[in-house]
Formats: sequence, C-alpha cells, structure tokens
Amino acid sequence: MPETGESGVTQDPQNAPVSMKARAASELPCFTPGTKIATERGKIAVEKLAVGDRVETLDNGVQAVAQTGTQTLTRAELDRDGSLRPVLVTKGALGDNVPNRDMLVSAKQKLLLQSPLAEMCFWEPKVLASAKLLAVSTATNAVKFSGVPRVTFTYLKFKAPQMVLADGLWCECLGVGKGYQAARMVLKPWELAFLL
Repeated sequence: MPETGESGVTQDPQNAPVSMKARAASELPCFTPGTKIATERGKIAVEKLAVGDRVETLDNGVQAVAQTGTQTLTRAELDRDGSLRPVLVTKGALGDNVPNRDMLVSAKQKLLLQSPLAEMCFWEPKVLASAKLLAVSTATNAVKFSGVPRVTFTYLKFKAPQMVLADGLWCECLGVGKGYQAARMVLKPWELAFLL
C-alpha cells in the first residue's frame, strides 16, 4: 500500500526510490529534536532555534544562525537506504561525559575528537570525524547506527563553518556558501584507526 512520507512524495514502500529531500537530508550534518545547543541564552533544543539566534562557537565567539531546516524521514525511506540512518552517540562515548547524554545525529555529522594522541599523530589536538566513520570503526556499541523507525533531522548553517556545542560535544555546522570548507582537520578511515 502506498504511503505519503513527510517529504511529500507518495511512494510504494517496497520499491520506490528514496525521495530527493531524503537524499538531501543525508548529505547534511544534522541533529535530531531535543539536542541542546549552547546559545547566549543558555542551552536550547535545536528545533527551537531560528535564523538570527546567537549560538556559542568554539573558535569565533557567539555567531548568528544564518539558515536552518528540518526533514523527517519515514520508516520506508530508512529501510530503503541504510546510509540515511541516524547514528547514536551514547553518553560518555567520546570522553568524560562527552556527550552529556545519548544523542542521535545524521551520519554526515562531524564530531570533534580531542586527545594528546591526535596531536601526536596529526599535529592537531582537535580533529573531526564523521559519525558514520565512528559507527563503523568502533569496536564497542558506544557509537552505532540507530534502528529508529522514523527520524527528524534539523540542520543549522552559519555564514562560515562553525563548531557548536551540542549536548556537551563540539559538532561542525556548515557555512551557507557553496562548497565545503571544514572547520577542522577531518580524519580519513585509516587515520581514525590510530585514535581508536
């Protein structure tokens, strides 16, 4: 029986292609509802933030949100394309109380890893790794793909790439310009193996 997803595309769950909106959502670093973002007014759920709200950043003080968007993916879309599945980062998976609660992010979300080993290996004490790469690289279940039946992703963009504090974990948000410029060094799979 066909169903209409939040992306507005009527589809047969067994063999319909993944919607363009779902595909676009998978290409952005995104958070899920309830993720608390550090702002000048305190910690605010990502879905409550709007253009112009001022968010604390790691490198550039308080910066205004330039763009935000939300996309809900249905069970059918998640079942058809596993790369759309969110990644669960459990409380404390990346350091002492980092993040400070279990959080779901998109597979493309870049997370900040901080360690003396990173500096020794890459001459950078703080490096980025995608949630997807962490999920497939870790030997524990501390970071893993989630089996949720449905997910809503929310993204934030700024005038330039920024690192924002989300649930106690520094995460990258993109800039509104064309192209991709990382806020930090982004690890490749073989590089991440040195840190895990």
